[in-house]
Amino acid sequence: MVSEELKSKLQQITQQEVYKMIVSKPSDKAAKYRKIEIEKKSSGYQAAAYTQKQVFHEKIEPDRLLSYLSERVGSEFLQLNAWDGNSEYMLLISKKGKVTYRCKKQAEGAAKAQEFHNRKKKYLLEEGTVIPPLVDMGVFTAEGKVVRTMYDKFRQINRFLEIIEDGVRDYPYDHLNIIDFGCGKSYLTFILYYYFSEVKK
Repeated sequence: MVSEELKSKLQQITQQEVYKMIVSKPSDKAAKYRKIEIEKKSSGYQAAAYTQKQVFHEKIEPDRLLSYLSERVGSEFLQLNAWDGNSEYMLLISKKGKVTYRCKKQAEGAAKAQEFHNRKKKYLLEEGTVIPPLVDMGVFTAEGKVVRTMYDKFRQINRFLEIIEDGVRDYPYDHLNIIDFGCGKSYLTFILYYYFSEVKK
């Protein structure tokens, strides 16, 4: 049962234009999730719940954010941090249920740096699209999400495509032959085929 004070503070935070939240400090050491990261998306919010080895994603509609937090903060988790670009909001709950709320203004430079850091990089192959070669390679889940331990490989593949794209961007081709003369599993060749046939058409 969420106390009126905790509910009031959660409501106060969700009324801000927050772009990121971290729910942490599990109340039980045997809890399934270590933390939950929530990010603002164009159509609402996306939660990423982390276990020791996996991450599970869930879409949250804007009008359900408060209830989502109320079901977890104060019972499953004892800390919430949220950022809106100007301030950091901190909510701490003691084992006895005491609520501590703080709002810390960020320096202008720090706020801009944080905003820049959290700005999503534009990749040629984007997360959220089911790309069969990346699923087969174990880089993407079946839903098109990057597997947490494969982000370096995901960035490496996109960097490879950027190099190729730079080489063909100004070439007036109607048809393109690509010859693979390397060795190994040829996964980059499958990625190139997908990129030129499905993305570039």
